[in-house]
Amino acid sequence: MLTNTVAIKLIQYIVDNDLQVGTKLPSIREMAILWDCNQSQVRTGLITLSALGVIDMHPRAGSFVKQLSPGDLDTLFVLFFRLGMLGKDTDTVSVYAVKALLDKEIFINAIKYRTEDDLFNLETNLSRQAGMLDDRKAFVALDEEFHVLMARICRNPLILFLLETIQVMLRPYRYKNLTPGVCEESYKSHLQLYEAIRTKNETDAEKLAVLHTLPRFQRLKATEAAGAERVG
Repeated sequence: MLTNTVAIKLIQYIVDNDLQVGTKLPSIREMAILWDCNQSQVRTGLITLSALGVIDMHPRAGSFVKQLSPGDLDTLFVLFFRLGMLGKDTDTVSVYAVKALLDKEIFINAIKYRTEDDLFNLETNLSRQAGMLDDRKAFVALDEEFHVLMARICRNPLILFLLETIQVMLRPYRYKNLTPGVCEESYKSHLQLYEAIRTKNETDAEKLAVLHTLPRFQRLKATEAAGAERVG
């Protein structure tokens, strides 16, 4: 297993288990067994994510999930390049894993920096989403716009660039697989996120951020597992 793959597995592990800030990760030995690789590869993957600001490593104490600041979110841009995730063959599950991590931090920071103009722009977008639940491509465009509006609140151009890159990578999959039911699910989640940001409810925003991307991530993982069983 390549080091880059271990780093992706670590991100997926954090997302899958909804690990909160400060949560201790399993030991290097345990993760090596979990992913059937050697401990050196796990250690290098941890060092990579530590350098990028995703986790904190403490000698003898272990590794812990880190709270990213708006400035630290730049490191996720570097992560895409370090892990070779900008190529056309990148698997969708890996992209969604990084998107889940990015979304969570964007939504939490949107609470801190949002203005009345930001809220107005989000409201306008949501009203348009409500009328496009049966038009897959139109809804995807408005969904992407909603997330871009959120990212702009952070006032960080690299975060915006990273998000837009992820959206381009996921667009073909979403065009093919989104149903009116999934569109409605996303729309309702957007409404809840908007309300949490409007009322500056950080606790709700953090929970909703995880729930927003997690269902799609879980569906992808299930599809991937089913495909592997058929091949096996």
